[in-house]
Amino acid sequence: MRTLQHSIARFERVVELSVEGVNMSAIARLEDVSWNTVVRWLERAAARARRFSAKHLRGHALVEFQLDEMNTFLQSRKRQTWVFASIDVWWRLWPATLVGSRTYRNTRRFVRSIADARRLGGCPLITTDGFKFYAPTIRRVFGLGCVLAQVIK
Repeated sequence: MRTLQHSIARFERVVELSVEGVNMSAIARLEDVSWNTVVRWLERAAARARRFSAKHLRGHALVEFQLDEMNTFLQSRKRQTWVFASIDVWWRLWPATLVGSRTYRNTRRFVRSIADARRLGGCPLITTDGFKFYAPTIRRVFGLGCVLAQVIK
């Protein structure tokens, strides 16, 4: 890790506060660092998490996924964005996430990243809500090589 001008403990507190949902302005005030520092540190933590996932999650026999998307806001509710998330029920791993607009293209990228993270073989069970792009993208990526169950509320 490139050297920090602050302690590792402060860096870890910033990341923990972000995970708990504290906004970046509040984190900057609580930890007495600039807002730009918080942004850089969170980008650094995210990059490390992606490298860890790429190294350690590849090749697991992931067999049962739950997919969902949640909306959130950037820049004080000025811009709505979506977080696509997946969890493997048996391993309790989060093999894929994607932040972006709620489009067919992003849904396909998200589902493709799940397929790339799992070991080939077996027929996974994928459960989703009724979001209109899940069924076509899952069928496009997995073909008949999965069982898809949608819960329509």
